[in-house]
Amino acid sequence: MIQVGILGITGTVGQRFAQLLSNHPQFKVVAVGASERSAGRVNADTGLTITTCDPAHFKSCVVVFSALDSSVAGDIEGKFASAGIHVLSNARNYRMEETVPLVVPLVNTSHLDMLKGYSAANSGKGFIVTNANCSSTGLVVPLKALLDKFGPIDQLHVTTQQAISGAGYPGVASLDILENVVPFISGEEEKMETEPLKILGPGLVDGKFAFDQDMRISATCTRVPVIDGHTIHVSLRFKTPNKPTPAEINACFSSYKCEAQTLGCPSAPSRSIIVRTEDNRPQPRVDRDAERGFAVSVGRVRECKLLDVKFTLLVHNTVLGAAGSSVLNAEWMMSGLTQRKRNVASDVLDEHDDNYNNSNLSSNNNGGGAGSSTAVDRDRDEKDDDGDDKQGKRANKLTLMEEILLMGLKDSQVIDDRSTGEVLLDEALRMIKTDSQSIASWIDLMSGETWNLMSFNYQLKQVRERIAKGLVDKGVLRTEKRNFILFDMATHPVADYSVKEQLVQKTVDCLLGRGSAPSKQLVAMCCAAYAANVLENALVGLNHVQREQAFTKVDEMLQAWASMGEKAKAGGCDDVMAGVLSVYTKMDSLL
Repeated sequence: MIQVGILGITGTVGQRFAQLLSNHPQFKVVAVGASERSAGRVNADTGLTITTCDPAHFKSCVVVFSALDSSVAGDIEGKFASAGIHVLSNARNYRMEETVPLVVPLVNTSHLDMLKGYSAANSGKGFIVTNANCSSTGLVVPLKALLDKFGPIDQLHVTTQQAISGAGYPGVASLDILENVVPFISGEEEKMETEPLKILGPGLVDGKFAFDQDMRISATCTRVPVIDGHTIHVSLRFKTPNKPTPAEINACFSSYKCEAQTLGCPSAPSRSIIVRTEDNRPQPRVDRDAERGFAVSVGRVRECKLLDVKFTLLVHNTVLGAAGSSVLNAEWMMSGLTQRKRNVASDVLDEHDDNYNNSNLSSNNNGGGAGSSTAVDRDRDEKDDDGDDKQGKRANKLTLMEEILLMGLKDSQVIDDRSTGEVLLDEALRMIKTDSQSIASWIDLMSGETWNLMSFNYQLKQVRERIAKGLVDKGVLRTEKRNFILFDMATHPVADYSVKEQLVQKTVDCLLGRGSAPSKQLVAMCCAAYAANVLENALVGLNHVQREQAFTKVDEMLQAWASMGEKAKAGGCDDVMAGVLSVYTKMDSLL
């Protein structure tokens, strides 16, 4: 395990660093820093006492992840690098330096090749690696896919709708942002017009990063009343006269893979770009957590009457757009620079370059000796990760009914079954450990018993994601590829999304009376989705009248099924419907 620290732990991005590094397979947080005002307090996310951001307090750290504000980041990060501690920074201060890599891990990890053979012990300094502005990060991922497939881009215009968490804590005053859009964010437009040129450029030329990507960018940046998730609208023109069709662009996005994916970095998404084909997607509330926030969702790809093509993208601004990029960059340096094959890029390290393995992320010149790791240790850790990977893929093979009922955390994920001392966590763990529950009991649980405020199921309904995170943070559960298997489809997408889309379409058609008479299985599925409180997800694209019609139809289905005789109910779905009706019978009796 590499020992690391977090600078700026009390801010929005600092807290996200703590979350992403909790129980990380490669990194262990051993020190956290913030301002003098916060020093001496115990940080709730890590359990560590906060110190000031002085390298003397971080001597055991090989790397620090910096979430510092740009007003102080330049000086402090420079001191850490001078002390031989490597810095992965979220601040803007060093991004445009000619000798400092500006890296979006889904796009240009090749720019980190300059660090091969780097030794803090030999140079006397740690390196600084920066990640990009949150909106720039989201923008360059689809741009990279288009550049690789269709060649140079001549010009593009982007308009952002940026979440309030991007302003940090305490952020924008509520009276300024509620029911409002702020049409200006200081410095954002300049970053979006310049940073992509370095990120998408050729990398080092004569020892300096080149900015000769000659596409022109015009940006308009706005702040909107959304908590997390930046939405960006893009219109662009290619240099080639043979412009690709929207279908070709969608195919390009769907097939795009970054090197972090191929190397199996722990936080890497299974899909870098998620293509949404619905007219009303992507949306922050339903798409920002896809792939745990490490992917970019793209939708509304269509021809542009002024340029060539236009589309809308969504990026989670505090995960991929901030802390997540730094963490994934560090993972790539562990896996990529030490393990890359020669056919991945033109100038790479040998797999067994002991000079790099022993001198880069595994050592520093502070003499503390903490956090050192050999190539053998890393190989062992990566093999362990591969094992978890394969196990996770097997566990992810859910049936369609499990997808609809969102059957919760898997027994195989329990690591430590001792009491946590917290009622909700212990009760959730007990349920996970219990032998397989019946369909009726799962439906009852998913319904949440929201009419009974004293019921544990009601509490679970309200805090289920916090429960899962708490169990993972306490080392009670493991996650599959760092992906919480929760009760929310947005955080647990099916492997083949087209299957799910077909299922959703069948549900909508059934409830709106389209097509032939629905089968008993389809009726049961619609009612189960209703009882499990996930039907709303299937109806998100409907207008108000259609939604009311759909919910009315479900009520009619339930009443019709309840009045049927036992013989008429037969057909393989009686156990599902019995569970659904049990939920609503209890509701009626209480009301």
